[in-house]
Amino acid sequence: MTLEGDWAVERYSASGSGPRVGVKDIIDLAGRVTGVGSKLVASRALPAERDAPIISQIRERGGLVVAKCTLVELAYGSQGINPFYGTPRNPIAPDLVPGGSSSGSAVGVCSDELDWAIGTDTGGSVRIPAACCGIYGLKTSVGRVSTEGVWPLAPSLDTVGPLAASLEDLSVGLALLLESTSRSDDRSHSIAWRIRTASSSFLEDAIDATLKAASLSAPELSPGLDLGELWSMGTRVMNYEAWRHDSYLLAEAHRMDPQVAKRLRGASSVSAMEVEEARWYRRRIRRVLDEILAQDAVLALSTIPFAIPTLAQAYDRWLNVNTLPFNFLGYPALVMPIPLRFLAEVGVVRSAADHGQGVGANGAEVPPSLQLVGAMGSEERLLATARRLNAAVAP
Repeated sequence: MTLEGDWAVERYSASGSGPRVGVKDIIDLAGRVTGVGSKLVASRALPAERDAPIISQIRERGGLVVAKCTLVELAYGSQGINPFYGTPRNPIAPDLVPGGSSSGSAVGVCSDELDWAIGTDTGGSVRIPAACCGIYGLKTSVGRVSTEGVWPLAPSLDTVGPLAASLEDLSVGLALLLESTSRSDDRSHSIAWRIRTASSSFLEDAIDATLKAASLSAPELSPGLDLGELWSMGTRVMNYEAWRHDSYLLAEAHRMDPQVAKRLRGASSVSAMEVEEARWYRRRIRRVLDEILAQDAVLALSTIPFAIPTLAQAYDRWLNVNTLPFNFLGYPALVMPIPLRFLAEVGVVRSAADHGQGVGANGAEVPPSLQLVGAMGSEERLLATARRLNAAVAP
């Protein structure tokens, strides 16, 4: 059974004029138990002795931590469902999944109760809930933002990133998270290599129209990336590392989300040899993509290449097929909603048979979500490119 829950595990009072920040309950806050969306983990844990370094930075720079946000147990799932603390309601369409694992972070922002929120992204856990809730999200480059004081899922893939309702707030969130803010390359990219994977022509047409409006060159990436193979290899690595870190919890599997326990048991089958093969494959693909992305370019594709599922159908498809490949490769990726009003103005209209990014039982439509992927360390340029796109499609 899926419980309806608040997006916040805990709320705090904070005085000051800084941005209201929500923190995913996977990141240490001094004096608070880091529960990782798990009643089992929370029952065993002691309160954190100190803030994670990124939390200390946020406080020092004027951010106001006002909530711990709920998540999928152990951050090991992309639907956003939590049977213990409840599943945050998708503010656009309550019958659709909110996306995960950073579900509470996205819902708190979309509900306008947070100026921005911190999520973690190991296989899409910032980008997927951002897409489901029609907001912005940024997966940072592996190693760019400190993960000290963050519960690991798969350490070689784990990243921390912001979610926000506007690009301006997303930029603030990134600045507060970075140890150093000395980089100043804010040039927009001029080329957006297109990768087409969506089952919806409306989603693909929406992305094309957005790139055209901003006058970005949008050639087809040929030969295209084998996202399926990248997803498979990335899943190997994620599962192998998750098993090594969390498998001891299966001794009390009856206290876990059955879906998470099932996923963790399945992770035991991945061998070290299979992981080494995946890492070799990653090195080969990176050499090719590094050269492409160095040429003033990003990759442009859908965040989720099909309609957001309902809660009743949450586990019918893998939501991370277009996101996990870039965790595996380590690149930063920014996702942004494409305004439905802009699409109507330029004649990109969804047919009755095409559910686009998702339509709720209330008739509300989730805006298409565009994903931009850049070279390692190019977060600032991704933001600049998103601003260019945003200016072209703003109502």
